[in-house]
Amino acid sequence: MTPLSRGEGREKHLWPPGLGAWGSRVYHSVFTDRKPSEHQRKLLRVTLQAWLTHPSELFAYLLFSSFILLSFAALVMGHPQGLKSLGYSFLFGFAWFSWMAYVVYFLPPSFRLAQFLRGFGPWAAVMLSYNLLKTLIPAVNSSRNDLWFRDMEFSLWGKGSAYWTLSLFGHPYWTDFFCLLYLSLFVWMFGFLFYYAFRGEKLYQRLMLGLMMIYTGGFIGYLIFPAEGPRYAFPEEWRWLNGGTLFWMTNQIVGHFGARLDVFPSLHAALSVYLLFWQAEHHRVEIFWGLPAALGIWLSTIYLGFHYFPDLVSGGVLGVAAFFLAPFLEGRFHRWKDSLGPQL
Repeated sequence: MTPLSRGEGREKHLWPPGLGAWGSRVYHSVFTDRKPSEHQRKLLRVTLQAWLTHPSELFAYLLFSSFILLSFAALVMGHPQGLKSLGYSFLFGFAWFSWMAYVVYFLPPSFRLAQFLRGFGPWAAVMLSYNLLKTLIPAVNSSRNDLWFRDMEFSLWGKGSAYWTLSLFGHPYWTDFFCLLYLSLFVWMFGFLFYYAFRGEKLYQRLMLGLMMIYTGGFIGYLIFPAEGPRYAFPEEWRWLNGGTLFWMTNQIVGHFGARLDVFPSLHAALSVYLLFWQAEHHRVEIFWGLPAALGIWLSTIYLGFHYFPDLVSGGVLGVAAFFLAPFLEGRFHRWKDSLGPQL
């Protein structure tokens, strides 16, 4: 049998695109004295292209990487929550990178139900990040800004939000109605995601990119200006608030899935404004119900004591910014990805 040439022997170790390409590079750097060939360099570019699949998924990479760095900094500074936060950051980050490894190797179809499940990955990463914020925010920033936000409300209206919502006193059914408005945001958002999963990948990814930008901006605000919200920071002013089943359900959802210090900016305000602008561009006929829905969501955050008025203003600005920046960033991302070179 004719022995393999040196070049033929090297080809045997060119693994498939993905994690294996990096292993191939390490192998040839350690066990051979030859520099990577042009084929290997192309393979590495293909690997990078595979991992940079959609801009919304890139935001998830950045979120988990940032959380790990922030948690490590808190641990070095000796914060008691630093080690716990770092552990959760690594755990959730590992879960995300494992999911992306699956996506790279077994790329799901880019349309319909598989596209919905695939595109739902970044939002699932956001939910993991939200849970992580419960330990990360106290580890990074121990300040509380509720009094500052409350003073801003007093300077604007002369009264706090609890005074203006006293009309709900003795009317638990109205409290449940506002809870229904508060929860309707998730129906609105998931309805759009499911619809565009079957409508087309391009709009689906742009919609998801805007959502990821909003959540990322919200997380930054929570880390810099942590606050509990009027009903939790000043419970003595909200003891009169009561309701029925929906009120109980809303409190359970906020208590279990919220970050507890997730007030500024209001993501409910940001997401509703973003969806309203999206609806005005792509579903103009349906704006007749989108506008009242957005207004009702804004009012529900005030009437239920979850947010201060400055939270709504900042959330609205964030939603508008995400709507106009998402197409721009999407275009820049794809041009940069294409600049890596053609795939093999």
